[in-house]
Amino acid sequence: MTSNASGPLERFAAGGLGTVEEIAAWLEERGLQVGKLGENFAQQPLLCVQTGMGSARPIVVTAGAHAGEPAGVLAALQLLVEHDFQSPTYFVPLRDPFAWQGFAGALKHASPTLQLPDQLDHAAVRTLLLAHGAWHAEYGDLLVTEIGGIVFATMPPQAPPIGPRQLEQAVNQALAGDRALAERTLGKRIVFPSNSGPTAEGVRDFDRAFSATIRTPGMVADMNRGFGGPEEPNEVRLLRELVDRLDPGLVLDLHEGQGSTYYAFVGADSPHEETYALTRAALDAMGQDGVPPVTLADLERSFGPRIRDGLSEPTPGMLVGRVQSTALRGTSFGNYCDRFCAAITFETGRWAPLAERVHRQLLGARAVLRAHETGGR
Repeated sequence: MTSNASGPLERFAAGGLGTVEEIAAWLEERGLQVGKLGENFAQQPLLCVQTGMGSARPIVVTAGAHAGEPAGVLAALQLLVEHDFQSPTYFVPLRDPFAWQGFAGALKHASPTLQLPDQLDHAAVRTLLLAHGAWHAEYGDLLVTEIGGIVFATMPPQAPPIGPRQLEQAVNQALAGDRALAERTLGKRIVFPSNSGPTAEGVRDFDRAFSATIRTPGMVADMNRGFGGPEEPNEVRLLRELVDRLDPGLVLDLHEGQGSTYYAFVGADSPHEETYALTRAALDAMGQDGVPPVTLADLERSFGPRIRDGLSEPTPGMLVGRVQSTALRGTSFGNYCDRFCAAITFETGRWAPLAERVHRQLLGARAVLRAHETGGR
């Protein structure tokens, strides 16, 4: 693991890189020309940095589709400054800058004069939302409200926590059962706490937020959903337009998920022979110390048997399936990119120490890049 006092992990641990502007400044400090694909609804930039040379088909590396997954963002930044890319390579290191600023940052954007406590907890957040929301809807422990045109939802996490997907499921159930709520929130941004618990370093419950939009017919769809569908938010549309223009030869998408080790997703319809070989190379590298991956059986213990719907596991830790919705008429970023090339989604378990999560991301990415650049030789 690279030890650099000014590296992204060290800067983040010291309280830096907490906004997209700080990330852009860190990159510029290293002499990189930082561009942007465009802006999100809050006029924050979607950063894009080009590196590498040559005439080969380009590589695309992205991270931060879910802001509560900081290891992917930090690994992407580290990879960008340290790897000697043999192909033109495009980095989009933070796909959801709005949620990256945390739950408090989202509240302050919605209501700049709102007075927040120094430390947020679930009781304080519930009190704030009840006091300042334009309207309220409660469904058991779930509270949904709206401040400054942004919908906020909160609910205490289960034990042990599984992150924001518990909240997402609860909101989707509320939308399905309450037509008035679905109509009132359609097309709006919705923000949750990350709800990952005190041991999820860099995430916890409120350090980062979870951001999505409510799309027809009343469904939470985050920044990794709906690619190619009719209701793409800017963060989705701008990234889709980039890959449409580039016709990439490899896509890596860095995420964090369940457990405390690692796993990977690939598309069920990938027509590219190298997809599975590259994914196996990544998993072998991420587990080179003998630590086993998170498996489909492990995920089933967190999410129940429905997690197996549409998923298979040809190799432990390699999950093959589709992330798409008939209702949304779109798909995940990785599945969308299958039309161009091998597209691999890395997941490191957010309940491991942050440095370990970043390290495993880098091991997997480096292994894939070496294999891709050498043609498996």
